[in-house]
Amino acid sequence: MTGQTRLLRQFKLFALAQSKLILHFFDHLSIGRKLNVGFGVLVGLTFLVVGRNYWGVLFATDYINRTQKIRVPTALASNQAQKELLQMSAHIRGYLITGKSEFRNSYYLSKRAFDQELALMVALLETKSQSENNAKLNQLKTLYQQWNSLPDELFSLSDQYLENQPALKLFRNEGELALLTIQSEIQSVVDLQAQRSPSVNNIQMLKALAAFQNSFSLLGASLRAYLLTRHADFRFEYTGYLLDNDQQWQTLLATSDNLTPAQQKSLETVKISREKFLALAPSLLEIVEGDRYREDLYIFSTQAEPLATEMLVLLNDIVASQQQRLVDELATGRKSLITAQWQTLLGSFLALAIALAMTVLLRKKIADPIVRLTQATTRVIDGNFEVKAAIESTDEIGTLAKTFNRMTGYLQEFQQTLEGANSDLQKQKSQLESKNIQIGQALEALKLTQAQLIQTEKMSGLGQMVAGIAHEINNPVNFIHGNLACMEEYTVDLIHLLQQYQLFYPQPPAEIEQTFEKLISILCWRICHAHLAPWKWAHRAFETLFCHCATLLD
Repeated sequence: MTGQTRLLRQFKLFALAQSKLILHFFDHLSIGRKLNVGFGVLVGLTFLVVGRNYWGVLFATDYINRTQKIRVPTALASNQAQKELLQMSAHIRGYLITGKSEFRNSYYLSKRAFDQELALMVALLETKSQSENNAKLNQLKTLYQQWNSLPDELFSLSDQYLENQPALKLFRNEGELALLTIQSEIQSVVDLQAQRSPSVNNIQMLKALAAFQNSFSLLGASLRAYLLTRHADFRFEYTGYLLDNDQQWQTLLATSDNLTPAQQKSLETVKISREKFLALAPSLLEIVEGDRYREDLYIFSTQAEPLATEMLVLLNDIVASQQQRLVDELATGRKSLITAQWQTLLGSFLALAIALAMTVLLRKKIADPIVRLTQATTRVIDGNFEVKAAIESTDEIGTLAKTFNRMTGYLQEFQQTLEGANSDLQKQKSQLESKNIQIGQALEALKLTQAQLIQTEKMSGLGQMVAGIAHEINNPVNFIHGNLACMEEYTVDLIHLLQQYQLFYPQPPAEIEQTFEKLISILCWRICHAHLAPWKWAHRAFETLFCHCATLLD
């Protein structure tokens, strides 16, 4: 415990020394560099956290992509290949048993699908990381090449009836010849016997020959049916007919002394052929009851099915391998994501802690000195020029504090200078106030004089205006008064002229026309001198006037 306590104390001292070094380092940095260091640390941690998170997500995404692009498609393709391989085997077996063409067509469809799935598996697994599966895939391709030629061979063999069934082929090649020989020779014996004279012995011989011929025909038919169908009933029938035929043969041999030499010769041939046939029957039964009853089924069961089974095992191994890798990669990806999440969370807490520490440090080194400097500035604003700012660092704030102290010194000196100048200004103010009183009195006198001058000027202007108005009124009145007598005379002459014009209208004499012209010229002259309108206008106007007057007179 003492050693651990000592180590803990040493660690605390080391941490304290390092913190002092950091604070001292910060004290000698400018504000810009302090902010750069703080934000640089935060940005670095942020990038570290984001990078680790991105790397974890990228790692997990790579596993997921590999799962989506390789594992799952490979497992699905292998599983589908298993399905198609089983269907191919089933279709081959169906065609071999039934001979229906739809099974053969379905086989080729399944084969095409299997080839596609196999090609897809080859494309998905051709990477170095899939060496184990590649070996299995190569083995699968080798087995498939061996198996691929068997179906067509089986189909061809199934279509060749005799080649496909060895027992029937042997029966056709050897057994049927013996049957035909026996039937032919027995028939010749029967024909010869029928030609002989009827007697009890001859009739019994004929019956014995007929019974033997009938039983042997049934014997051959049951054997042929059993070879074709392998049905147990035909096997039992064959055994029964064989026993019956043996009895008929023994009966026939017992009475053979009554036969003619030709008949005995034919019967000897029947004996030889029957012995051959009966000697052949066990071989036929052995073949038909053995594994090679049908060559196509035998080849299918001994060659095609084992190859298919091996291919299914390989496909199943590939599926299991891909599923295991899928599970492992998903587990690894999930673990990577969880690790990245924890690292991101821890990095976020670390970044938050460092951010808080940087905030406290920056506040202590930047904000608090600024606050104290602001308080000092407020005291200066309030008028206390003796305040001094504490110089805590060598950065911009320390420089500002030095400048502030110099400024307060200058302000203090300036305040003293202002106080001295203020006393002088107070004296000058009192002198200026007395002069302002005198100037005010003179200004009031000037204002009174100005008002009197303005009133006098107004009365003078009013007199001039009244004189002008009177002159403007008198001129028209005098003009009218001076022309009233002329107007009266002209009016009388005009009325008289109109009366004379009315008397002689529509052919007035030349004197009246001349009088009109004279009157118009006088009026126009008057108008021109009165500045009312030009001569031409007046002439046209009076002509129009006299025309209207003449019209009224009419």
